[in-house]
Amino acid sequence: MIRVEFTLFDGSIVDFSIKGHADLAEEGKDILCAAVSIYSINTINSLTEIVGVEDAFDIKADKGDLYLKIRYELMTDPQKEQAELLLRSMELAFKSLENEYNKYLKICYKEV
Repeated sequence: MIRVEFTLFDGSIVDFSIKGHADLAEEGKDILCAAVSIYSINTINSLTEIVGVEDAFDIKADKGDLYLKIRYELMTDPQKEQAELLLRSMELAFKSLENEYNKYLKICYKEV
C-alpha cells in the first residue's frame, strides 16, 4: 500500500511523505505507482520552475519513498500562495486516486 501523509500547520501543508508501493501490478507496469510518481514529481518541478523556490524545500528520496518539507520562511508572500496552491492540487489528485484505489492508497494528515 502507498501511504501519503500531509503535515499541516495553521491550515497549510508544510510537508508530505510518500511511502510504500501499491503492488497493483508488476514493477514497471503499476499505473497507480506511476500516477503518484508523476503527480509528486510534477509538483516538485512546478515549485522549482514556476514558483522559483528550489532553495525553499528540503527533499529526500530513497527507494521509491519521498519526503518534502516546505520552508515557507524563505518565500515571498506570492510564492507561499503559489506553493500552497500546487500542494493542494497534488493533494486533490491523490484524493481522486484514493477514491478509485482505496485498497492500495491511503492519505492521512497530522497537525503540528
